[in-house]
Amino acid sequence: MSKPLSRRVLTALTIALLPIGLISAGLSAISYDDAYRESIALIERRAVRLADEVDNIITDEGLALRAFSLRLDLDDNLNTCEAALTRIVDLEPMFESVSQIDASGRVTCRSPGGPDLNAQEARYAAKGFREDNGRPGELFFDAARRNVIFAVRDRTAVSTPSGIAAVIPLTALQARLNEVSRPAGSRLAVQVTREQPTSLEMPEPIVVSDGRYGFRAPTRINGLMIEYDEPVPAFSARRLASIIAPPVMWLAALAIAWLTLRRLVIRPLRTMQAGIDERARSGVVDPLEPRVGNTAEFAAFAASYDSLADKQRRDREDREAALEKQQRLVREVHHRVKNNLQIITSLLSIKARDTNVAGERRAYGIIQMRVEALALVHRWLYADDHARGVDVGALLNDLLASLESSIENVVGVAVHLTNRFDRVFVGQDAAVPLSFLITELLAGEAARLEPGLSMEAHVELLRTDEGHGMLTISGDDIGGATLSGEGLRTASGRIVQGMTRQLRGELSYDEDANTIMLSFRLGNE
Repeated sequence: MSKPLSRRVLTALTIALLPIGLISAGLSAISYDDAYRESIALIERRAVRLADEVDNIITDEGLALRAFSLRLDLDDNLNTCEAALTRIVDLEPMFESVSQIDASGRVTCRSPGGPDLNAQEARYAAKGFREDNGRPGELFFDAARRNVIFAVRDRTAVSTPSGIAAVIPLTALQARLNEVSRPAGSRLAVQVTREQPTSLEMPEPIVVSDGRYGFRAPTRINGLMIEYDEPVPAFSARRLASIIAPPVMWLAALAIAWLTLRRLVIRPLRTMQAGIDERARSGVVDPLEPRVGNTAEFAAFAASYDSLADKQRRDREDREAALEKQQRLVREVHHRVKNNLQIITSLLSIKARDTNVAGERRAYGIIQMRVEALALVHRWLYADDHARGVDVGALLNDLLASLESSIENVVGVAVHLTNRFDRVFVGQDAAVPLSFLITELLAGEAARLEPGLSMEAHVELLRTDEGHGMLTISGDDIGGATLSGEGLRTASGRIVQGMTRQLRGELSYDEDANTIMLSFRLGNE
């Protein structure tokens, strides 16, 4: 198949400029990579700054605790000791509780409220008091690794080294970090590793989806890290310009070449095409040749087209006349069939009224319901566009309304039907068996009930996938009377099976849900 001239020329221009395009793409890729690395480095610096902020907070709280240990008089009186420790907690919101520990590792008093130090934690703090290795204090996690414990020695107690230990919850540390200014949309979490000691010395990148990037940065507390991520920052205008400029220049060169081609070749071709379309649409008989310009090639093509256009117009008029005649005949056939079926229905009704035998009257009524269903199909085939098919929703609405009165007259059971139908169209080959099948199923379900009772049912027809539909009939009174046992051998059961085969569908009954289901192909979809 030959390609359009415009596509061939455009392809040739693209190939000619392809080396420049590749170079432009490479330059853009390098610029993008540099800009992305710069953005990631900015996120890393923020993570390190937050880790340093943790160190600063811990250092400040340690200095405060040391100052308190020097200023407060923690004597042996329990009430006095607790009051002094409570003042520390009141003055330092980061401290959830403060305890006094003697040289043996026993908690002698503590501030009311907050977590208690267990024996192991108190002994570890006392060991630091005894060793007095010159550090400002001992910093460690509690057993549950939810709190940081900062223990400092009381320098006033020389002979029996003792001290105080403050419990700093990680949640309080997280709250303090949340006060630090950072970009909108960023996320910050204080993480505690279960391994001791941790080998992480430099920030470690973490994988975050949805256009985010983050780092895990260590603090000076072994095992305590900051996990920080944020959306990758937007590139600056300068960076965007360096990324976009090379391909834009290449596209500009390609566009200039294309505009030149369009003016010299494409525009004359489109002018000629517009004239052809106008003639085909409106039947204009003016020759096309004078409107295509003075190009010899275009003038020759227009002359050939003019000689064929008149013949095509005459052929089209003949086909349209024949099609209109055929459509009138098809509508007339459906109209006459509908009228004949109505006559048959009237005759059956008269015959049913003339007999006194209940069984015969019921048989005539059932036949009348079937004929009425067929008449409804032909009425809609007569009313609708036969090429498109029958509007199933409209057809079944009329059918269900007719069945509500017909079933009550024939069977003596009051029927209340609700429905939900998708707008789908089917041909006559599907509309007739579908109407028969619904009629037989509802009549069969009503027939198994005692006269004088009522039956409620819900009928749905939904499009399930490409070209398929699902018909369901559900309700507390639906028992699948024609789908099993003796029902299969009745006339209604045989009709249901035959209509299902004609629809090439699959019919089933869900006993738990009291639902009859039919899956079939929508012929006109």
